[in-house]
Amino acid sequence: ALNYFVYEHPQNLNVENLNMENLDLGFQQLQSTHKQNISHSPTGCGQTPAEQPALIQSVPSQEQPQQKRESKRTPTPAAVVVFRENAHRYPAKSWYSEVATTVGEEQANLDFWGQVVFAYVGLGWNPTNIRGMLDFYRRREIPKINGRGNGQSALDKSMAAVQQVIAEARANERI
Repeated sequence: ALNYFVYEHPQNLNVENLNMENLDLGFQQLQSTHKQNISHSPTGCGQTPAEQPALIQSVPSQEQPQQKRESKRTPTPAAVVVFRENAHRYPAKSWYSEVATTVGEEQANLDFWGQVVFAYVGLGWNPTNIRGMLDFYRRREIPKINGRGNGQSALDKSMAAVQQVIAEARANERI
């Protein structure tokens, strides 16, 4: 503060008057002048509001309510929402229209679609295989492990093949 006082007010600097009492008095005068400039200026640069640059005056106040942005998204189809509730993920967006047109908007169809998705995922099958789920939906079939190969593990298929070979070998020995 002393450097600032000496730099800004060199006319007040006199070696004979240079004592702590005068410096303290000069510093108080400097503080009051500085506070006065700040109180008249929101920016603290010594200008009154009328003297402020237009840029500072054009800044909107925070008191104005901000307008909410309107969402431009298209609503998610009901069949996709049901898929999400049962698979805990979304299908690829490229499948949205296929799922929506196949399943439709009727509550009975949406309920059945939910059962298909839930069973399909519950069997440990690929939850992103939308085509497979839609095949079950079109057949009006709930996915399950059955004798037609759906859901059979590789070990089950191998065991079935071995049992078939054994049965054929036994049948050939009797001939």
